[in-house]
Parts: sequence; structure tokens; C-alpha cells
Amino acid sequence: MICIIALIVFSFLAIFSARYKHLAKEAFECVFLRVTLRKCQTGLDQRLKAQITGKILKHHIGLGRFVYKYFEVFSWLLVILMLASLVYTFYGGYNYILYGNCNGPSQEGFCIFDPTGSHATTYYKTDYKGPFVCPTADDDPSIGNKNANVTIIEFGCYECPFTLKAEPVIREIIDYYGNRIYYVYRDFPIEETHIGSIISSEAANCAREQDKFWEYHYALFENHAALSSATSDNEVKQVLQRIAENLSMDMMQFNACLDSEKYKEEVLNDFYDGVKAKIKGTPTFFINGKVLAGPKSFNEFKKVIDKELG
Repeated sequence: MICIIALIVFSFLAIFSARYKHLAKEAFECVFLRVTLRKCQTGLDQRLKAQITGKILKHHIGLGRFVYKYFEVFSWLLVILMLASLVYTFYGGYNYILYGNCNGPSQEGFCIFDPTGSHATTYYKTDYKGPFVCPTADDDPSIGNKNANVTIIEFGCYECPFTLKAEPVIREIIDYYGNRIYYVYRDFPIEETHIGSIISSEAANCAREQDKFWEYHYALFENHAALSSATSDNEVKQVLQRIAENLSMDMMQFNACLDSEKYKEEVLNDFYDGVKAKIKGTPTFFINGKVLAGPKSFNEFKKVIDKELG
């Protein structure tokens, strides 16, 4: 089985150096013979066995003898590990294309295709089968020039860690471009993953009544840890009330607004517009209709925005 590993290794090395081409050819012949239940006649497997165990013997005689005796077993283990690695790589690639993360909907764990997690989103599984409907700014909170040539619409969830990660870059984009862009925030609360995300969006709309939407919006992200650690809507509500108090809001008006669920329909309308726009997770950005999913660097945003401005 060592010839299978040799075939992959030498074939890869042969791409960069012609000296490995004959070894790759030998390995292929050996593998072909073994697959057809015939003995390898090139002698490559025995040469590799001798070379590998010989190097081990130089450092540790006992270990070298052990490896030589069970060389075929070690070869099989290496082949199994190699195949498992290939399967995981392809599976991770499939998940990365579909979900923006190697690990699928859970979004948990390291991803070799995105080691910094810069393109991940909180995944949302939808049953919507209708046509794609490009979202509009609607009447949602906005910053900048409504008549600008570039409109950026963000669909975010206040309890999503990836929406939180994108927030500093969005503020940088707004500061950098000023009135050359029109930025709109729309709600896409993923309640299945984040308890209390709907009521958090409702609270932001209640703050908008008192002309404090953006202060409250930023404070929600600053209190992300407290919100995400809450285990019920009631615990989330206590955090939301504390934020409102810290912003010196009219608490009687705020509590009445929150208790009445006055803006729940507005929040859900945003959500359904996101579903119709085929959003698969938060955050998702539409820059003049062009989609960017997951947190992005300033330069990634700038590249798209500058092209639209140009």
C-alpha cells in the first residue's frame, strides 16, 4: 500500500520537477498491479521500505526493526489516514461553498479554507422556493445620501457573532465614504440559533421612536456577550432595558413599546424580504444588488464599492 502514497506524493512533485516523473510512473504501475491482485514488479515498494526503515534504524534500531516487521500495516494506516483527509477536505470545501464554513450549519470549528473565519455566517436554512427578489432600502434605518450612486443594504442579527465581527468594518466604510454611499440596516433575526434575536430587533425599533436608533444599535453589539449568554426572552429583555436606561431613554415609552410588540411585524417583514432575497445567513450585504456574505475586510468592500462608484 506504500505505492498508493508514493503515487500521490510523486505525482504532485512531478508537477514541479521532472526528476520525479519516472518515480510517479513506477508508483502508478505498482498500484495498478496491486489493484488487479498482482505483485508489484517494479520493486518500488521494497526500495521505499528499505529506505524508510534504513533511516529509522540510524536513529533507533529497535523502532526500525518494528517498523520493518509491520511495514505493510503502517502502510495501510497511512493510506486510510490519507483517504480520510481527502474526504474531509472535499467535504469541508463543499460546506464552505454552501455555508461559508467547513463545518456546515453549525459554523463551529476551524476551517482550512477560511482560517480566520472572515467569510463565515450564521447559517439559516430556508424552505423558500420562490424567485429571487432583490431587497430594497424600504423604510429602514439609514446613514448617508439617499440619492448616492451606491446603496449598501445589510441584513444582520444582533446576536450573531459574525454580524458583530463585521460591525467595525461597516463603521469604517461609512466614515470613509460619507455621503457617497447610502447604508441601510435591515433585520434578519435567526431565532432558531439565537434566543431573543427578534425582541432585540424590536427594541432597536423602539429606540428609533426616540431618535436613538444608532446609539442603541451600537450598544446592542457592545453588549453582545450579555445578549448571547441569555437563556430566555425575559433575560434578553432585562439586558435591553438596561441598555435603554444607560442611553437615558424614556423608559415608560420604551417598555410600553417593547411589551406591545409594536414593531414585531416590521422586523418579520425585513426577515421575509431577506428570505426572498435567498439569504442563507448573517451578515449578508447587498451593494447595488451585488451580494457579499459574511464579514469582509475593508478592502473587499472597497473593491466592490469603488467599482460601483466608478
